[in-house]
Amino acid sequence: MRTASRSVIRFWLQAPAAAPVLATILAAFAALAPALRAQTARETSFPAAEVALAVVYDTSGSMRENIPAADGRPEAKHLIARRALLAVADRLEKFTAAPVASAEPTAPVPPARTLDLGLYVFNQRQPDVALPLAPFSAAALRQWVRAQKLPSDSTPLGATLLQAGQALLKSSASHKHLLVLTDGENSTGVTPQHALQALQAHAEQTQTSFFVHVIAIDIKPTVFRALQRQGATLIGAADEKQLQAQLDFILENQILLEAP
Repeated sequence: MRTASRSVIRFWLQAPAAAPVLATILAAFAALAPALRAQTARETSFPAAEVALAVVYDTSGSMRENIPAADGRPEAKHLIARRALLAVADRLEKFTAAPVASAEPTAPVPPARTLDLGLYVFNQRQPDVALPLAPFSAAALRQWVRAQKLPSDSTPLGATLLQAGQALLKSSASHKHLLVLTDGENSTGVTPQHALQALQAHAEQTQTSFFVHVIAIDIKPTVFRALQRQGATLIGAADEKQLQAQLDFILENQILLEAP
């Protein structure tokens, strides 16, 4: 991701109007500190992955609303999004599967691909860790998806973006990606653009980089234009076919394609 220049970050941090926002972001970082320390301890037991993927998944009440399913009939967005996540699990499972040995006995067998996955959702007005960033487990992701109940939360999108991004920046993976699936605007807490601004500043300080991809489900992508101006990929999806196509495009052409 293109990080903000030092001059822009310095101006934003020194601007009087930014003080309340900065205080909110700092408070959010402080609240996340215990979870991030715990994640760091877990990561020390795992080798570095090729790709780290943090997914922000919308569990707000508006996901109960209908959009066209693949067969054209109206269906709740949360059911369609669940199928999309299961398809992601299938694709990532293929990516990390052990290569088939060559018929040539002397040919070397390449190592299995490695990927870390974390899943971050909403819990009322706060972010929540559904699956901590760790070596990918298709079984764990499928189990979480199938256990989900009706969504009923607010949309703390900025705070959840911040939590997922902080976990991602602590990863030692070669390539870092943050994927956002949402159908609504931020309704509480720090805004997504301020969260991303803080993450970019932290990334610059630690000399790392990450990429953000936003899929706006049943909402005009222009709502997230500020994130696009900050370097995020922004795509809209009005129905199930579009959602699956956009996910396939991002996975194949931007996230998994980067892996060596």
